[in-house]
Amino acid sequence: MGIFGTTMVCIAEWLLFIFPLYQAYLELDEQRDLLLANIDLMKFIITHSQIVKYIYVI
Repeated sequence: MGIFGTTMVCIAEWLLFIFPLYQAYLELDEQRDLLLANIDLMKFIITHSQIVKYIYVI
């Protein structure tokens, strides 16, 4: 096979190993962003409901 063929096989094996890990990282990153957005939304809703309660008490 020679040095070129061996190098290509090595690179292909590394890509087959790294690519799924990178895809999993991107998926986790996307889920983290969605979770942070949901947390921000919940903070907004809680703050808004507290303001509305305060207005009704007055």
